[in-house]
Amino acid sequence: MTAGKLRERITIQSETSVADGGGGYTVGWTNVVTVWAQVKPQRGREALEAMQMRDTQLYDVVIRYRTDVIPKNRVTWGNRVFNIRAVMNKDERDRYLTLVCEEGVGT
Repeated sequence: MTAGKLRERITIQSETSVADGGGGYTVGWTNVVTVWAQVKPQRGREALEAMQMRDTQLYDVVIRYRTDVIPKNRVTWGNRVFNIRAVMNKDERDRYLTLVCEEGVGT
């Protein structure tokens, strides 16, 4: 892959918990890093869950290799949110990561 294909700006976020003052907590997201990426749609699907149709779309998001990206993170691209389902080190060469992401579902 050439660096010229990494032309989209994405932000990787990690989940954080903040005390709500009543003994519980609220979940939020904190930006970890903003990087250049290639965002490639792979396939979509529809599923009937709880008597409602749910649409999801799978994407491959390719970024330069990093050690701090895990499936518990998520990706934002503009106003869109993608849940990371898998992190793959292409050819185990520590050059690029492929993040298998899903849009259209909750975390």
